[in-house]
Amino acid sequence: MLVKAKDYGIACVGITDYFLINSYKRLIELINDDSRLNALLNPPYADYAKQLLVLPNIEFRSSTIVRHVDIEGKTATREPIFTSFSPTQFRRKRLKRIFFES
Repeated sequence: MLVKAKDYGIACVGITDYFLINSYKRLIELINDDSRLNALLNPPYADYAKQLLVLPNIEFRSSTIVRHVDIEGKTATREPIFTSFSPTQFRRKRLKRIFFES
């Protein structure tokens, strides 16, 4: 994905997870770890990856059917998370404010 982002000139990617931000967290950790990133990517690609705007996209699904309609919801953020919040801070400051009512 990081190689394709450079090849196609993509500046922002959303990482979709279900209920959690685990994949987003792993990608941010990889991008911030120069030795791992450089071992996986050639220097131009590693440098490009560090400039990407990476956003978490969290999808909420429920197997509960309400009036014969599946419940589905998504959340994303407009903020560049890797510069404003760590994944832990994102969970504490953003995800804890999400609630569901029946």
